[in-house]
Amino acid sequence: MDAHPLLGTDGVTSPFWSPDGQAVGFFAGGKLKVVNVAGGPPQTLTVMSTTNNAGGTWNAEGVVLYAEGRSALRSVSASGGPSTTVTTLDAAAQETEHQWPQFLPGGRRFLYGVRSANPDRNGIYVGSLDSAEKTRVLALQTSRATYAGGYLVFAQDRALAARSFDPRTLKVGATQQSIASPIASAGFAPPNDGLLTYLPGNGQGRAIWFDRSGMKVGGLETPSEVFAVALSPDERQIAAGDALSPTAGIWLFDLRRGARGRLTTIGNSPVWSPDGSRVVFSSSQASGVLELYQKASFGNEREELLLPSGPSRRPAWPHDWSPDGRFIVYTTTSTKSKMDIWLLSTADRKPIPYLQTDSNELHGQVSPDGQWLAYTSDESGTWEVYVQSFPVRGHRRTISTDGGAQPRWRKDGKELFYLASDRRLMSVKIQQKLDVQGMLDVSEPEPLFQTHIRGPLERQWLDYAVAGNGQRFLICETERMDPSMTVLLNWTAALGR
Repeated sequence: MDAHPLLGTDGVTSPFWSPDGQAVGFFAGGKLKVVNVAGGPPQTLTVMSTTNNAGGTWNAEGVVLYAEGRSALRSVSASGGPSTTVTTLDAAAQETEHQWPQFLPGGRRFLYGVRSANPDRNGIYVGSLDSAEKTRVLALQTSRATYAGGYLVFAQDRALAARSFDPRTLKVGATQQSIASPIASAGFAPPNDGLLTYLPGNGQGRAIWFDRSGMKVGGLETPSEVFAVALSPDERQIAAGDALSPTAGIWLFDLRRGARGRLTTIGNSPVWSPDGSRVVFSSSQASGVLELYQKASFGNEREELLLPSGPSRRPAWPHDWSPDGRFIVYTTTSTKSKMDIWLLSTADRKPIPYLQTDSNELHGQVSPDGQWLAYTSDESGTWEVYVQSFPVRGHRRTISTDGGAQPRWRKDGKELFYLASDRRLMSVKIQQKLDVQGMLDVSEPEPLFQTHIRGPLERQWLDYAVAGNGQRFLICETERMDPSMTVLLNWTAALGR
């Protein structure tokens, strides 16, 4: 039971085993690498187009199948070389990402997860290296499963569950059996028939206040896991999205009285209007595609549809509302230009493109004076934070220096915060004066403290909010009841009892 670090694997994410167990594949710094367990430096197999990833798998023929963030699956030889596209995102089905591949016995077919803007298309699929055909085997709102001991094993509702599965016929058992509960996350590296791992705990998300040194100075008592927190303009309330049934929807937290109430039973990614009277959010309840809605932050008024998906069926996620109230900043997707930043005019509800490029852009945040937009983009090959003139594009400056996402402004506009790729909270001082080229004068990024936000930072929502004076930060972090890992031996023998 001794543990030791492998040389050259700092910053590793999503490790996976070679078929013989003598090497480990992993992702680090936007590269897919392998390292021998016996020792020696890692070998780079391929350079990816993004630092985001969603797992890999390795078959006995030396094929490594891997998932880049927000794209389809690709393959590369275990000895290195050019990569090849294996799956294709189905635009008609609004697929946005293929994730967490695992080779099935025989090494030609594989499990993988599909994420789609249409929730009816999400689930676990089986694909093949020999054809473009795919079969959905689990129609669940999950994108990660593993095959072990004759079962598909997956996490659902904070429990580790299993269904019988025949990898030859792809037949899935109708009965779902519980293995362990509650869990924070499962160990989905392909296990052998008698071994399975998971992290115990409730995985409960809490929004916690931190000061600039990273010390905890308070928190919210939430009914379940929350994300996408937004601080009201008067800093008296927090709006937070909750994706877990039966408490799904938008919650409001009164910071003065410590009270809470549910604003909506649908939707996520809340954004406040400049006067705090309304909250805009996205929901797929009506059409199956995320659309923009708004609702008064008080009273019993019903939700109002602001931006329907229309014939294009393009999803939309709100990110900000301009200080003058004229524009709602949101992100949408297309097959040609990936994620783009658009503006919704509140006067006539007309959508206006702001940034449409071959790269991904999201997290648009308008400066307090309404003249600049901070946003996240992967145009350089890594996710970075930029600032560009607003509402008309023009002068632009790169803010982050070594990866970054999720920018947030201080209320006076003199400081901009963002999350670095290692999840440290960073600060950049903003001089309101322009330099000789007409661009904002900014300082070098300064780290404030290490956060413990889970999951990719390039999601559609922002995981933290900033107090107006820049002295406190409300951050969504996941807590566990138990810091240890549980290893189950002969777990299949307990199923059916």
